[in-house]
Amino acid sequence: MSSQSWLFKDILCCPKPDEPGFCQGLRLAQAGALLHNLGKITSGFLEWQIKGKLGKAPSFKYQHILRLIESDCSLLATESPQLYQALKEPENINVLDKKTIDLLKRHFKLPFPLNDRQYRPGDLLEYLGQDKIEGENRLYNKPGEHHFIKNIFPGGSLLTHLMNRAHRGASGGEKEDIFIEQQNTGLFRSTPFGWEIPAVDFTKVNDLKSKIEQAIQKHLSLDFFSFQNLQDLSSALRKHMVEALADTQRPLNDLTVWDTGHTAMAFLITQAMGLILQKRAIDHDELAKKEAHNSLYWRVLSLRLDGLAYLEGAATLADLRVRYRRLKETLKTAQDWLEERSIAIQVYQDENGAFLLFPDAGINHEPFFQNVCEKISPELNVDGITLLPELSPPLTSHPDDQGGKYAGTYIQEQLANSDLAGGYDLATYTAAWQSEPVYDICVACGIRPQGYGAQEIPEYQDNIGYYREKARKRKLCCICMDRRRDVAKLWLTKEENSTVWIDEVADNNGRIALVVGLFDLDDWQPVYPKAKEGSRSELLVDPGAILKIRNFGNEYCSGDRVKIRKYDFTWDSSLSCFVSVSTGIKSSNIPRFKNERLNIHGVITENGLKELSLPLTVRNINTTDSGYVLDIDPSVSECDGEIVKAYNQEFKVIEGGTKLLTNTEGAVKKVEDALLYDHRFMIEEVIEYKDALVSPSFGRTRRAWETTRLFWKEIESELGKIAGSDRRRIKIKGSYETREKSGKLTPYHAYELILGNTKTGVLWEDARFITIANLSYIASQLGYVPPARSRKEISCADQNRLQMWGAQAVRDTLLNGKSFNVAEPASYGMQSKFIGVFQVEEVEIAESSYLPAISILAEPRTFMVMVPADRALEVVKKIKEKHEREMGKVRNRLPLHLGIVFTRRRTPLRAVLEAGKRMLKRKHLKNESWKVTGAIIKNQSETPGWLRGDPHFTKWKKILLENERSGRVAVWRVPLVMGDGKTRDSWYPYAFLKADGGALNKLEFFRLEKRGSFPSDWIIYANSLQEQKGGSPGDYIYFAPSTFDFEFLDTSGRRFAIAYDEKGRRVESQRRQRPYLLDELEILEHIWNKLKKTLTKNQIYALCDLIETKRQEWQTNSEDHKMESETFFQFCRDALASARWQTDWKTNEHSPERANANSGTEQIKPNWLDKWAGYAANGWLADAVELYLQILKEEPET
Repeated sequence: MSSQSWLFKDILCCPKPDEPGFCQGLRLAQAGALLHNLGKITSGFLEWQIKGKLGKAPSFKYQHILRLIESDCSLLATESPQLYQALKEPENINVLDKKTIDLLKRHFKLPFPLNDRQYRPGDLLEYLGQDKIEGENRLYNKPGEHHFIKNIFPGGSLLTHLMNRAHRGASGGEKEDIFIEQQNTGLFRSTPFGWEIPAVDFTKVNDLKSKIEQAIQKHLSLDFFSFQNLQDLSSALRKHMVEALADTQRPLNDLTVWDTGHTAMAFLITQAMGLILQKRAIDHDELAKKEAHNSLYWRVLSLRLDGLAYLEGAATLADLRVRYRRLKETLKTAQDWLEERSIAIQVYQDENGAFLLFPDAGINHEPFFQNVCEKISPELNVDGITLLPELSPPLTSHPDDQGGKYAGTYIQEQLANSDLAGGYDLATYTAAWQSEPVYDICVACGIRPQGYGAQEIPEYQDNIGYYREKARKRKLCCICMDRRRDVAKLWLTKEENSTVWIDEVADNNGRIALVVGLFDLDDWQPVYPKAKEGSRSELLVDPGAILKIRNFGNEYCSGDRVKIRKYDFTWDSSLSCFVSVSTGIKSSNIPRFKNERLNIHGVITENGLKELSLPLTVRNINTTDSGYVLDIDPSVSECDGEIVKAYNQEFKVIEGGTKLLTNTEGAVKKVEDALLYDHRFMIEEVIEYKDALVSPSFGRTRRAWETTRLFWKEIESELGKIAGSDRRRIKIKGSYETREKSGKLTPYHAYELILGNTKTGVLWEDARFITIANLSYIASQLGYVPPARSRKEISCADQNRLQMWGAQAVRDTLLNGKSFNVAEPASYGMQSKFIGVFQVEEVEIAESSYLPAISILAEPRTFMVMVPADRALEVVKKIKEKHEREMGKVRNRLPLHLGIVFTRRRTPLRAVLEAGKRMLKRKHLKNESWKVTGAIIKNQSETPGWLRGDPHFTKWKKILLENERSGRVAVWRVPLVMGDGKTRDSWYPYAFLKADGGALNKLEFFRLEKRGSFPSDWIIYANSLQEQKGGSPGDYIYFAPSTFDFEFLDTSGRRFAIAYDEKGRRVESQRRQRPYLLDELEILEHIWNKLKKTLTKNQIYALCDLIETKRQEWQTNSEDHKMESETFFQFCRDALASARWQTDWKTNEHSPERANANSGTEQIKPNWLDKWAGYAANGWLADAVELYLQILKEEPET
């Protein structure tokens, strides 16, 4: 067997008691890498970075808090006297506890080529090499230059150099070029989307450091540092390091010490493993090669399946919980197996699987990957569906490095790929029961036979036949039946304040709603202004120039080139301008005309040419039907009306001697040759633009994923305030008598208690039933009349009051009835079945309440939650408000797509989940053109209620945008300051410009150095966007709108109506107006609020029926029926005019954000009938009635 095969075996069989020493060594390296920025979690670092030489720590060395270099480098005093002296300063003494330092000094060894020295975890802190050691000396210099690290370790220190490269990949080497601004008073931590919260500051940072030291001393002190020790250490570190800033300067305050620590660790360990596997001889010069000379590569291992398709196969919520848990457990098993052997490190996970950084084993990558797959494949099967391992080609850790695709880009591309079908290995998976009797397939897993698996469950061993038969009657396998029981048991014993029962989620009308959400992160990348070289706190103001021209000749095409003076320019059709190819151009270097000077050398009289010399300056040029008119200075009034000669050509002096008119064809040609550039244009304005750059560091990309995941988690935590949290259960004690051979009650199984003409779900546990249904709904079904209630019973207080009434009503029924039948609940393909009688002895309303909401998914991109139908719209509104508040600065390029599937509580769960999935899979149009139709600066007093009090909205801009294709209007409320409410936000609120409408006159105009996947090279600060005003046509930008859709599933088959065309619109003719822009949700609410106050329920239905009946007859939503649409619009107008409105509200009618942006300019408001006829003709009125009256069951007020 080859030595390489033995190495594979050593790695893949690790860990064992006799594991290779390098396995523990790599784990210690991981610990050091996680801590490589520990020096930033100190008061000294904050003092040094914020106050510099004026602070208490002017000489603080955050990379040398262990002071290892003092003992490692015997000549430090002579070779680096400044560092030597700095380490003697008070701020660098006793930064860490001695025990912590000693633990970070423990030695470990690694195989070739990283066997150049013994290493310590602390080396990865001490010798990171981000700063200069002395003068221009660095630990790691450019290839061919001396590396100062060899002064310390003559044999080299490859692992620490590799740590330097890994840190570059995590934090982004390009950050050195980003325009920054130092925070001074109060520290804030930002998300990648520009929303800030207070960060750990001087008063708390040392406490945080102490907690991290405690974790180090607890988990790193054992002689054998196991994988479990590493996991425990990592968990403890993450808890605290996520609070610490990796940099206090904006916008670099969007990364935490944990973000850079874990990402850099992943790059370090997988590259180290790759070098070990290749047995590749490498040196410091090789490690120093970057960008065009890069020679370090990584791979990404993906373990993927179509998670939503797998989850939607669940028959019940318990099955859904089981499937989701099984998927997560499978991914965790694979992650632990790989990370335990330091083979791969997970960097992303969602409902569709995971991505892990993986070593590039060079020519050995195929056999190594095959060995890994053979070992791990048995762990990747989820109910017959296999997570398919797929290995990427060689990738780079930084977007500027060449030789392969950037790892972050690769993962984003894979995330955007919708083809996620997993592999199927049913032959292997089903082999265990091939010899069993043939039965139908279990309705829960869809794999195992009904009744199979009783012998595998310890609790069933006393009566295997009974449980096998019980499972078959429920059309389940014993394994799925037991998993359901486990879900119920876990819920009842540990999660009783939540629910896993659809009937408990149902509203007081017996309806539920599935709320789904999707962040479109496919093309997300942060964009920042570029700093002036040598001064990162100054913007780079003059890298190039834009020429706005007046063209008198043929049109230019994109890419056409001209030379003006010594500078080259190319035509940019999106701007209708020339853009410089060269840099460093000043506007004063580019005159408006090729030659601004003109000399009149004669005037033509009756007696011939009278010579004279009048030097003039050309100020402007315009065209006439036959030539050009030149504005001149000074005027030559003495020649007014005369024919003069200039350039030996004839011109006529007009308008009091202020203008010259070309008088011959020769004069026309002379103007084009002598004055106009390229014989056809003059320059109207020269704009010096700034540069912007993309900063797609891997740490920043991961931070975006984590931020959106946290967004959904925080929505989950707020559900109690939205959906109500005071629903009650009833505990029913008594005696049970079976009337059926298989009627024995099983703990933690659900049954039905028959209450006269209705029934309620109950769970059997410890000689009692516990209700698992909305008791207010059950009380209504029993005939109880609810107490007096507000006209719109939606507030949490009203809901909670109604819930207590329902619980009391059901309790009274149970006490009065005493004896009730018990039935097995209906399930897929099976009716409910009577099994026995329960005698009630004691009834108690539980003191604890529960939240009527069930979270299904909360992943970086995808969100699913089940809530009462009458609260679903409130959930969507809260999500919308949170998105606008926390991501408002980048809302134009980070769209959010929401949907609601309403249905009755008995609708099959599979149908509901498939409907939600269909909404999530709809196509989103991102790069369409939107016209700025309104733009006005606002202050805190003008902020909508949900944004009021947020310091980011102390100053903001309200921008109205109209889609060029559809005419729909979006509202973009853009915060213009940072989290302190004072600092101007120069980093986040930018828009991609499609066409100039005056924006070029502004200073906040930037050109991207690398366009990448963005729709335009040009970005503009949102505050500079202009609406149409005066002679300005208004700006056009690219805007990715957020959307909202909804559907009521009156039948399971209705889910197939949720289908979309290539433009993202609903296919069904009566639903073409859907999905709505998320902003238009306010208009739907506005329509309903007017209807409910001015028409009765019968009048509303009559109006809608009249309009919708005519719509179906005329098929007006078809794009091929324009004439019918115009007629239909008039029909709607007439129907609205003839409606018997109860109050006179029409003269003051306006809708939220619909007609204009209230920008201060006088605009004509549309007639209310025209506006409402548009609502009706477009289907908005019918949708408002369906949503609020029919689905949410709100009542009119008239």
